[in-house]
Amino acid sequence: MTANKKATSKVKVKKETDNEVSKIIRHDDQPIKSSGEDILGRAKFSKYLAKAILNWGANLPPKKKESLVIGINAEWGSGKSSVINMTEKELENNKNVVIIKFNPWAFSAGNNLGPLFFMEISNQLEKKDKKGFVATIKGLRNYSGFMITISTLANSLGVLSPEDAAIATGITISANAEKLLKQYGGKHRKSEKETRELLRDELGKQDKKIVVVIDDIDRLTGPEVKQILRLIRVNGDFPNMIYLLAFDRLVIEKLLSSDNDTSGKDYLEKIVQVNLQLPAAKDEEIYKFLEQELDIIKQSLPKDLWKYFKSSEFGSESDMINVLGPMCGTMFKNIRDVKRFINSLNFKLQQVCNEGQVLVSPVDFAALEMIRLFVPTFYKFIKDYPNFCYSQEFDELERLRTYSVSKNRNMPNNTPLEEAVIQTIENKELSKIILETEFKDLIIKMFSSSNSGDYRMRDSEFFDSYFTLRA
Repeated sequence: MTANKKATSKVKVKKETDNEVSKIIRHDDQPIKSSGEDILGRAKFSKYLAKAILNWGANLPPKKKESLVIGINAEWGSGKSSVINMTEKELENNKNVVIIKFNPWAFSAGNNLGPLFFMEISNQLEKKDKKGFVATIKGLRNYSGFMITISTLANSLGVLSPEDAAIATGITISANAEKLLKQYGGKHRKSEKETRELLRDELGKQDKKIVVVIDDIDRLTGPEVKQILRLIRVNGDFPNMIYLLAFDRLVIEKLLSSDNDTSGKDYLEKIVQVNLQLPAAKDEEIYKFLEQELDIIKQSLPKDLWKYFKSSEFGSESDMINVLGPMCGTMFKNIRDVKRFINSLNFKLQQVCNEGQVLVSPVDFAALEMIRLFVPTFYKFIKDYPNFCYSQEFDELERLRTYSVSKNRNMPNNTPLEEAVIQTIENKELSKIILETEFKDLIIKMFSSSNSGDYRMRDSEFFDSYFTLRA
């Protein structure tokens, strides 16, 4: 269907200035950097974590000091990197801590990640506190060089077994490799044990802790995850070294299970000594952020348009937040989801409201954009079959459950519409979402009334405008 260009009223909109255009994309995808930006109450969590790191091994003699592996576990977009940044902020002014950031996914090293790991730590130590870590830096570089030598021998001489060559991935060296290193190793003629013990002694004498931060481990492949964990637990098990890891535990366990004979859960538990579950954002916190962002979008548009941000169909003088707010926890599961939505909505609203007229209801438009981002299959269904959406059959979405019952799934003469409805029902995840009470009510209110006015989506005259960037 085509939008009627003879709409009875047009709202004049001023042209965007360069400054306004620069505000169209409201958020980048970067984590917060300090507690002053915290809106989820995670600053307290970060402060306690920093305190625990500072207290680890305090007042112990050098021989008693050990390493520590801490894991921060949460789903994608839940704020792990933000918590790490705030924890770093708490630690960075303490003279007894040096923070090292290692990004394994930035390297493409195959089985040679081990040497790069220790070389990167030594390089960052040299930049941050060369005087305080002279012997440690030298020890780390010797250790890194030792690992490079073994890996090179394995590749060039072809005489080492895979077990021997695997030192580069964090497996302890065997007797055969020790002999070869003595013969060919040059300045690295000390054994692995000797090199390691010298480094342990130097680190044990330190009054300062080295905190190695490794974020986004779940971006790696299964073998790469395994390399990192082996490096930390086997080759990186040194006094005064604390490893702070961030990951989605379920993702890591799955990756490890696919590349290991034992379960990923058991494997991870052997490496990570302290596993901290990051509390999920509360629905009310997400709601508050969404409300604030929607209001900023509204304020950025001409006042002549503000009246269209209210729709009596959704309740008396209902604003956008009253329509989208109930979706917090269902569609908007974290702050990152809200930021994605706000960026997209703001960009598209500016476009739709930029041609001297408005032929959409911002409330309906926002609801549809939410569906496009988070339930794209259902968005396509609405776009492809608007007549079904306008029918009385759509007033009660429960009927979608039984729609396919009267149709033989294997009948070759199913119409495209019937096939689309059947596929929608057979998609269990999609079916569950669209039959959620809040979502169901939203869709019904968008389509069930035949009353026209205010450029509502329920008015077929304006339907096409919702699927184009320009009104």
